[in-house]
Amino acid sequence: MFSVVIPVHNKGPLLAEALASVATQIHRDFEVLVVDDASDDDGLTAIHAFPSLPIRCLHRSTPGPAGYAARNLGIREARGRWIAFLDADDLWFPEHLSTAAGWIARYPEAGVYCSGFEEHMGGAVKTISVLVSRCLAANAFLALYARSDLIHTNSLVIQRELLLACGGFPEWGARRGGDHALWFRCVLQGSPVILAGQVTSRYRRDHSEVVRDPMTMTGAHPVCRVAEDALTGRLRLPPTWGKQEEHWIRQLANRKALHWMLQRKRVGLLPPAARSLPYPADLSPRNQLRWLIVSRMPVVWLRALYAVQAWRQAIRQRLC
Repeated sequence: MFSVVIPVHNKGPLLAEALASVATQIHRDFEVLVVDDASDDDGLTAIHAFPSLPIRCLHRSTPGPAGYAARNLGIREARGRWIAFLDADDLWFPEHLSTAAGWIARYPEAGVYCSGFEEHMGGAVKTISVLVSRCLAANAFLALYARSDLIHTNSLVIQRELLLACGGFPEWGARRGGDHALWFRCVLQGSPVILAGQVTSRYRRDHSEVVRDPMTMTGAHPVCRVAEDALTGRLRLPPTWGKQEEHWIRQLANRKALHWMLQRKRVGLLPPAARSLPYPADLSPRNQLRWLIVSRMPVVWLRALYAVQAWRQAIRQRLC
């Protein structure tokens, strides 16, 4: 039923932990594709510690940005109907695949499944999940996605045919944000999306080299490029969609662009000429406030604001 795709580039000890989390899965109808993205360490030896796992190891001669090309190779070689992604530095809880299988059986018309996840960063834990589990029409999900990120690579399960129809991950021209560009393309295909409230995976952000490197946020966010294709007719939208869906597409592009602006300004990489939005007329009230922060607040104030926010989050975590 599932093909588990794990891209690996110099993640030796962490790969063993990821595979251990796959080995504990309650649902057992899966294969594992470990895609070596031209590693130069001995991390793949971790595979030998899991003889009971149905592992196939694929190899690439040149590492690609953010593991996108490695994931695409895994998608092409997969035998399962559904692709489940797991990065080598992250973890699944034992019920991850069994929860997905249950919801997929309940809503066979869906093309995308996503559960809740934990985000670990600097000792703080943030839980992202929905309060009510349900299957949403693609445009209803788009309305939510335009406001906040409800999905993450390790919490997603997507039909292989849908991924292939959308062209897979962007292997060129994107060092960050290409995953959301692909999820966006999948939604624009019009396939229903299952949102499950169960928290079944852990995103260990501290181990992500892409997140730590601000130079990965150069140019326009890949989601903005997809939005432009959708709004100019280069990407065909479902025939029943209209102006409201186009408004949500523009809002999503604005939100992603603003996120990158904030991150780049924090590290001093945002020149005045880069403070432009793709669709300023479609800013939500919340993002209007964020835009004022980006355009007016001095960098030192912005860093102090983030420090206070991190401190408050750490205090809440200790109290819980």
